[in-house]
Amino acid sequence: QYGIGTDSKASNHDLDLRKEANAIPGLSAKARFALLTNKAAGLLKRNDLGSLDIGKAADWVVLELQDPNIDLATADPFELIMDTEMTIVKEVYIDGYCRYK
Repeated sequence: QYGIGTDSKASNHDLDLRKEANAIPGLSAKARFALLTNKAAGLLKRNDLGSLDIGKAADWVVLELQDPNIDLATADPFELIMDTEMTIVKEVYIDGYCRYK
């Protein structure tokens, strides 16, 4: 098993872990997303992290779509989430509170 992370701007100048995950060849967007969420939590043996479920820490980001013409009915949500040019981070929530806007 493996996971993805960064400890500082020395290895990732903008700290966008999606870019780190996207550098791995041969994985679907869904698999890359899992490396940043539930798979990463599993490696840390943190069952209280990794997904939005009752009783877990509520940390998430709000992404803004950059192309209003995207058909959300047919678009792959994991492709949209992992595309760092198609979506930008608009808000960050930690422990359920907005920490960045």
